[in-house]
Amino acid sequence: MVSGLRHPNKFELMTVDCESRFISVSTQRIPNESTIRIHPVETKAQMAVVNNQICTLYQNLPAFTADFIYLDGPDCGKDQILGDVNGYSLSFGDDSKSYGLPMAADLIRLEPHLWPGTTIVTDGRGANARFLKNNFVREWDYEYDEALDQHWFYLNEPAWGRYSQMLLEFKAGKLE
Repeated sequence: MVSGLRHPNKFELMTVDCESRFISVSTQRIPNESTIRIHPVETKAQMAVVNNQICTLYQNLPAFTADFIYLDGPDCGKDQILGDVNGYSLSFGDDSKSYGLPMAADLIRLEPHLWPGTTIVTDGRGANARFLKNNFVREWDYEYDEALDQHWFYLNEPAWGRYSQMLLEFKAGKLE
């Protein structure tokens, strides 16, 4: 590992989901011989309001500083997102499918705590990506990959100081 590289969760992985079966799927994708420390978190999501907009938030999101975030949940299913906001929920439609748009807002609330160089990828979730893009306040580069249906965000800000500069250099392959 890089000498002097300071980061609260360097070379660690957190997976957050509303269902244990998806946590199991994600953790089983990590090779057994890997030395990556994995933090699995199972928590429900709830309807909420962020920036005066109806959205969802995970109920329990432990402190963790991520360098890469892959957003693919929570789903709008009736068993994942609890409650409503003034009677509005994302669980509507017939019993086999919910028709609400996923609108996870956790990243908006976490944005002030993300380090320069953080990357976010949404798996589809175009409406959610637009929601994030319209509510982020820091300097994010944005790109949509139509072939993969992925939205990419990169926190393109200068380093805060020596340690965040080292992290940016490490990510760029300039440190070994």
